[in-house]
Amino acid sequence: MIFKNKSDIINYHRIYKAVIMLKKLIQIGTSWGVIIPKSTLEFLNINPVIDKVEILWNENEIIIRKNKK
Repeated sequence: MIFKNKSDIINYHRIYKAVIMLKKLIQIGTSWGVIIPKSTLEFLNINPVIDKVEILWNENEIIIRKNKK
């Protein structure tokens, strides 16, 4: 399936409860992280050099989103 915009992805996830991307945690020093593909950052308009991201958690979810400056 090809998504044309962000709302298409959100709606697809809400309707079908589908996993959009499955990633494995990787160890970075004494921490753990997720590698986010460049295409995902571009789609979300996140510049990893300039932008900061917000990390939220709710029960068993971790949400990463672009910080609203």
